[in-house]
Amino acid sequence: MEAIYTDLHIHTSEDADNLNQEYDFDSLLNNLKTFSKVECSNMLISLTDHNVINKQAYKNIIDNSDINIVLGVELHIRNYDKCKPYHCHMFFDLPRNQICSNIDEINCILKDLYPKKMVSKTDKIPKLEEISKRFDKYDFLMLPHGGQSHSTFEKSFPRDKGVNFDTAIERNIYYNQFDGFTSRSNVGVEETEKYFKRLGISSFVNLITCTDNYNPVTYPLSKSSKDESYVPTWINSKPTFQGLRLALSEKTRLYYQNNQPKFPFDYIKHVSLKNNFIDIDVDLTPGLNVVIGGSSSGKTLFLDSVYKKIVDDFGDYEKYAYKKYGVSDINVDNPAGYVPHYINQNYIMKVIDEKSEDGIEKIDIIKNTFLSDDGLDRLAQQQLSQLKVTLFNVFTAADNIESLQKKIRNIPHFPRLIPNGELKQNYYSQWLPSSQLQELIEIDSAELIKIKDALDLVKKISTRNPFMKDLSSLSEEILLEFEYANKKKKLSDKVVSVISKYKDEFDKKESESKSDELNKKTNRENLCKYILEYKTNHQKFYKSLNELQAFSFKYKTEPIYSKGHKLTVESNFELSKETILESINEVLLSNYKITSFDEITPEHLFADKVDSRKRRNYKERVFSSIESKNKKNYSIITKEGKKFNELSPGWKTAILLDLVLGYEKDIAPIFIDQPEDNLATSYINKELVEAVKESKGKRQIVIISHNATIPMLADAQNIILCKNENGRIIIRSGAMEDSIENKKIIDSIAEITDGGKASVKKRVKKYNLKTFREE
Repeated sequence: MEAIYTDLHIHTSEDADNLNQEYDFDSLLNNLKTFSKVECSNMLISLTDHNVINKQAYKNIIDNSDINIVLGVELHIRNYDKCKPYHCHMFFDLPRNQICSNIDEINCILKDLYPKKMVSKTDKIPKLEEISKRFDKYDFLMLPHGGQSHSTFEKSFPRDKGVNFDTAIERNIYYNQFDGFTSRSNVGVEETEKYFKRLGISSFVNLITCTDNYNPVTYPLSKSSKDESYVPTWINSKPTFQGLRLALSEKTRLYYQNNQPKFPFDYIKHVSLKNNFIDIDVDLTPGLNVVIGGSSSGKTLFLDSVYKKIVDDFGDYEKYAYKKYGVSDINVDNPAGYVPHYINQNYIMKVIDEKSEDGIEKIDIIKNTFLSDDGLDRLAQQQLSQLKVTLFNVFTAADNIESLQKKIRNIPHFPRLIPNGELKQNYYSQWLPSSQLQELIEIDSAELIKIKDALDLVKKISTRNPFMKDLSSLSEEILLEFEYANKKKKLSDKVVSVISKYKDEFDKKESESKSDELNKKTNRENLCKYILEYKTNHQKFYKSLNELQAFSFKYKTEPIYSKGHKLTVESNFELSKETILESINEVLLSNYKITSFDEITPEHLFADKVDSRKRRNYKERVFSSIESKNKKNYSIITKEGKKFNELSPGWKTAILLDLVLGYEKDIAPIFIDQPEDNLATSYINKELVEAVKESKGKRQIVIISHNATIPMLADAQNIILCKNENGRIIIRSGAMEDSIENKKIIDSIAEITDGGKASVKKRVKKYNLKTFREE
């Protein structure tokens, strides 16, 4: 849809008592095109002379052009007997082909009301109530002057007589009669707006600018050289009476600027499908598209099938709920290739259910609203890697203790180790470093690789970060130091190997003559060695076990704010005794399960206690079980300072909809199935409406709704009407100001949706009075 240029205040005659039957409509059309830079199909005009309609001028334009035209007249209306009348435009809802045939009857009424067309201040001039009664059979709009230099509405009552202008009766009259007001520009209309605000009618009464042109040759100039510069009004609606009415009742449909506003974003354009069970022929538009219909009319079928067609995934189609309707053959015209964000009917319900394991991050558009948690994942993985080392230390110590117990049992009893004679001292032994020293100088290959990677990262960051000095040389120096130490260790290993060789040869010669004594000596040395190793592993086991139970980490992203709500992602991991015990017991045989963490000993983890089916990678299994407890928490603090998890289901739904509709990281369409579920009426009427209106200006939105507030007050550009006719689903579409099958869409909204008539009354005042009189 393109924006429509409007000018609803064009005079054909300077003297309304002597109408110009030769009005130069060719000059008007040429100057309209030149000034607006659009074709006639994108214009809506009205010829509004004082208190009379120039039938010949209307006939010439209708017969000789395709310009969109609405029948109108400029009336003088008296507010107070001793005050100046104000000027007010009256526009009639008549099809183009019935305009001329109705002009005579309307002029007859105008002749009774205004025998003299060019009235003076002292002439008898009708009041608003009388005019409304005389034209009761017509559907019309009333737009008084406001902001111009003459005959404006707010100047039509006494200012110093103590008159109470906003009485209940007067407020009611104006609320149900005025649909907007006119001015030559959008400057200087503050007094009019202020008065309408006092009357409580400003919400749906908006300004439309007009030229007040009298001479088509000089269009768009007005008669007076003192008038304000003309600023055109463009409307985002159909160039019809109903389109004008809706535009006047919604400020976001009105654009005050010289050039035609553009609506640049792409959108899904058309959906069609026809077979024995269903008939879909739907045009979609930019902005807000609302799907309405009765029970079992195909609303969810429509939205769900369109989404699944776009993503090319109907799942197990044989089990798909709507397979009967052949929806796999649905045609979707999606030129930009958008993949919509789809919030189906049950999605939010699952997320806000306290018993559900699904978190708010299950909704992609919600998760993407939060600050990227990649850095958080890396920090958590670093901590979990350290946890894995600690856990494996527990198992490795237990494995070593099991092995050492076997070795110690293989050494003869202590009395058999007492020497009976003397052995020559093996001086080579004194040159061999102790096992503790060997452990100190050992540089693990895996650790060295980690160190190299870390230093490479330091170099990379320091060279690209403008706030840091280049640490490349320092990183190289540290790496060289490690490599130098590693070379020394390798040299040491060679020396130890040579010494060990000579030691072994010495022992061999001794064993040939004193084998029994040498065996005793060797066993004594091994026993001491095993006891020392046992002690070391025993300490390592309990130290690592204590580190496990005390293990925890907590990280969170920097907060971001969306629609006033504070969003953070937290990784908060605290390892409990119960979690450790549960994870270890998962790999143990049933009769060896441990009942209490405090009872864990190395013997509980010996190989014969582990389930043989899980023995191959039991350490990894235990770690995976523990690691699975690491959950990220997507935290929301509302703009009122409340924690999301403590809110009621309705309030949670409201917050999630705030975030969904406020999402700004892409402009892909948003599909929502019945967002009003669980929501308070006050939220729907205000916050939800405002959020939808703000979002629809940036992207296409398709919403299924049973609530009339959403299409009416959030101002739907397009209505998709679903019906079930004897088991066959029929789905059609149209602008809210259109009709479907000769029935006004606004009537369908009033009849089908919850609160329909009340919402129609709020949005389109006289329409309610004319259409629903019985209420």
